[in-house]
Amino acid sequence: MSAKKSGRKTKKEEETIQDKLTKCFGDGLSAPAAARIVGVDRKTAYSHYDEIVKQHKEKTFEDLFEREENDRAQVIATFDKDLEEVSELLKQIREDKKWHIDRHKPVPKSLFDQEIDVLKFRSTIKDRKASYVVRPTGHEVYNRELKENLGEKDGKT
Repeated sequence: MSAKKSGRKTKKEEETIQDKLTKCFGDGLSAPAAARIVGVDRKTAYSHYDEIVKQHKEKTFEDLFEREENDRAQVIATFDKDLEEVSELLKQIREDKKWHIDRHKPVPKSLFDQEIDVLKFRSTIKDRKASYVVRPTGHEVYNRELKENLGEKDGKT
């Protein structure tokens, strides 16, 4: 006769089962195979596996979103650095033009052409930065879709 006791398991027993099932999940075993190894029924193994998968997905998304935020901040910082450098170049060109004017010398056409090119380039950088900043992050899109899906489910019931 077996010494199985029926009823709810203690917290320690639940934690032990959870640890064993997590290890089986990490080893790539299916829920039924893990249930046989750990000594629980398949329904218990499936419910634990569902929780493990949910936690794994949340962790993966958190890591992904964190990396995306870091990348986004780095790209914005690069745009800012480019704008700073272009503004410095524009300042230098304008100082060169002023130097020619102060000495009553004709301003070379090349300075005007450079100024126009730098202004166009600065405008392009600003436009790219603005479009990048207003684009939603993956986290924002995910949250919006999650809310929409939950709203659809609530509307159906």
